[in-house]
Order: sequence, then structure tokens, then C-alpha cells
Amino acid sequence: MFAALFGQRDANSFGIEKPLPRAAALGQLVRAAYANVRMADDNVHEGSYTPNRRDEAERARGYLLQALLATPGQLAHDEIVALSDEPDFAHFPDRLKLLARQSAARDAEFPAFSADDIVALDTQFEAPPHDRDGLFQLMLDRLDDEAEYIAHHEFTTRKTLRSIKDETEMQRTLAGRLDAQAKGAYRVVRENEAADAKRNDIQLLAVRGDQMAAIEVKIADNRYSVAELEWALEHQLVGQYLRHERCKAGCFLLTYHGRKGSWEHPVTSEPISFEQVILYLSDKAAALEAGSNGDYRLAVVGLDLNDPPLVQAQLGRARRAAKTE
Repeated sequence: MFAALFGQRDANSFGIEKPLPRAAALGQLVRAAYANVRMADDNVHEGSYTPNRRDEAERARGYLLQALLATPGQLAHDEIVALSDEPDFAHFPDRLKLLARQSAARDAEFPAFSADDIVALDTQFEAPPHDRDGLFQLMLDRLDDEAEYIAHHEFTTRKTLRSIKDETEMQRTLAGRLDAQAKGAYRVVRENEAADAKRNDIQLLAVRGDQMAAIEVKIADNRYSVAELEWALEHQLVGQYLRHERCKAGCFLLTYHGRKGSWEHPVTSEPISFEQVILYLSDKAAALEAGSNGDYRLAVVGLDLNDPPLVQAQLGRARRAAKTE
């Protein structure tokens, strides 16, 4: 079977392209090949020879291992490391661990910057993201900049944002802010079609490559329970929008307007603050991401639209001004 499927010189290459299912299938096939086409029974040839079915099976065994070694991603790396501890691979465990490290090093590399990227880096102090992780980090950086602007900038629009009660209007407003901060690194679209004709709130499209990031926006004060927010995180953002093969970076973005004082913890039923809601959902997001074996990146971000507390000196001046009035 191995000889017929993968051992002949004109045989088809392994057809699964997506890293996760490819690594899982190759892990099983490599184990089966080394268990059934045992190296102790390999042919020994001297001089020229005509390959027989056994030779083709040995070639298939090597081809499958090389295909696994060439597969990117965390799961492929873990499979290679796991093989090094199994009896059928006891003759070269150290070699497999070294190959796993080399595979991880290749995954960590990125394509060389183009001339335009170097110009962008020199003028804007950042280069356009080239992959999923780069776009994911850029999205979080832009949202962090927005949180800083809302909290501390002298021209902050937090009062205006706080007056928005309609989620569609909030999505449109935040999309405009992200578009204004794009600096040529990405494009912003709203309600772009994702998997199964589902439309996400905001989508960032990388200008270099074909990667996309989805942002799901919720106004946390709008009568949402923590359980409902958790359901939206898992089943709406992850279950619908991150199913697209090119959209594997997601952010669950919650705004807090101060209209709701606390939420009920879904397990303990104790009252929790907005900050604690974000921490709870962030833990859920981390667990979902870990369970995906690197298929997607996921974050939860909170934008607090309330006025930040005044420092003591400012409070003193405010009280004196009030007395004077």
C-alpha cells in the first residue's frame, strides 16, 4: 500500500495543504510506515539494481517523514518531538529533536522586506505586517493606541463615544478610527463576508499578503451577561469569523460606558467589575487559542470610555475651584 501510494517516482504528492490536518495525518502515516516497513528488513543493494515493491515502500517511508518535517506549525513540531520518544524511532531520536528545532526556526523566519517595506519602516517606523501574527500584533497595538487616546489625549472623544448606544454606530466609529491610524499597513472594511456568508463587524486586510483579522464589537453595557459575551466570543467570533482559511486573527472588543455597575460571575454568581469581565474572557480566549493548536490568534480588549480618575493634586484644584464658584 505504501509503495503504491507514495513510493513510485511518478506518485502524487501528499494532497492535504492546511498545516493542522496535514500534520495530524502525516503523524499517523509516518508511524504506520515505520511500524510496517521496518528498517531491519530493508533491502541491501550492491551496484545497479531495479527497484522492487520493497524499495518503493522504503522510499514512501522516507517521503512521508520528509513531508512531516516540511510541514509548518506547532502541531507538526510536536509530532516530530513525540516521534523521538517512540520505539520505532529509537535509532535516531536526537536527530529528530534537532530537525524539530530547525523546523521551529524556519517557522519563526519571515520573508525579506521589499524596498517599499524598507521605505515604510524608515518613514513610519513600522513595516506592513506580512503574516497572521504580524497583523494580529498590529491590530492590538492600534487598539492600545486608541485606549491611550481615549484615556489621556487632550482632544479625546470619549464623551462622544460614551453617548453612543447603538452597536452599529459604535462599529462604524471605531472602524473609522482604525482606518485613520492605518498608515498604509492595512485596509479597513466593515461587515465583510466571512465563512458561511457570516459578516463580521470590522475586518483588517493586510496590504502585504492575503491575511485578514476580524474584530467583533460589543457595547458591554447593553444588557449582556458574562455568559452571553462568552458565547459570542466562542461561537460568533471563533465559530463563524475565524473559520475562513485566511482570517485567523481575531479580537473581541468590548466598550464600557459606565451605565452598568457590575456583572454576575457565571460560576460564583458574585458581582464583578468590567476589568474582571475582561480578565475572565481573556482567560477563555487563551484556552480557546491553546486548544486550536495554533490555528488562530485570539484576544479580548476592553475600551473604558469613562473619565479616568483625577490625581490628588487635580482633585485639590477642582475642590478649590468649586468653592470659589
